[in-house]
Amino acid sequence: MIKRTSVLYGFTALITSLCFFSCESDTSRDIRPYYFPIDQLYEGVAYEYQPVGNNQLTPEYWYYRSFDQDSLLVLTGQYYNYKFDVKQFYSERIVENGTLLRDYFLYEYNQRDSLLTVPVSIEVANGFPFQVSQIGSIFLSRLQWTDPMQADMKTTHIRNRHFLGDTTYTIDGQSYECVAFATKELIETEQEGFQELQYNGVEFYARNVGLIYYRKEISPDLILEYQLADRYPMEQLVQLSERLKEERLTE
Repeated sequence: MIKRTSVLYGFTALITSLCFFSCESDTSRDIRPYYFPIDQLYEGVAYEYQPVGNNQLTPEYWYYRSFDQDSLLVLTGQYYNYKFDVKQFYSERIVENGTLLRDYFLYEYNQRDSLLTVPVSIEVANGFPFQVSQIGSIFLSRLQWTDPMQADMKTTHIRNRHFLGDTTYTIDGQSYECVAFATKELIETEQEGFQELQYNGVEFYARNVGLIYYRKEISPDLILEYQLADRYPMEQLVQLSERLKEERLTE
């Protein structure tokens, strides 16, 4: 059991509640063009991410789609693993100076191979900021859920994003104009005591593209590093899924 040490995150939550989505500076900068191109996602687009420098990691697939609901503009994201099993789903509403999480679900399979939906409680809903006042701005989200197969296990995921400024990222010879965030994530598991996993990372968001690169340093021996490989319609993702499943059956 690891002693719980979350004072920093509680203090950050206070800062965020005062600064994110509630106040703006005259010197604030608009970085909305670096988020996902919401106006272009009404038909839905799949984002394929491939690992960087580690053949042991598997691809990741996200399907993003935007729509209007009443007077709200909403973006949804659904994550598929390399087997094309859906593992996560979220929706967020787009507000003037950023995005706010509305719903979040995880998906797990039980011992009978039945898919379980795990509702996630959104305790701090901040998503991506459109307005940043200066380098070093901090933005926080906090999620919590209970394991459906272990009712006494509660997990909390806390993420701090720190705005770093401008950068570029090159894929296959093409350079993308980006904004960068440093991330600090904390996963707390409560089950007869507390266990904690804390790790740092970085995210690059490209203009008119969205998330193009990320790196998470889970431990010295486990670094998750991914970059955007392609974008295409959902129909192409379905075709890719069917082809890869057929290939596995013939192996």
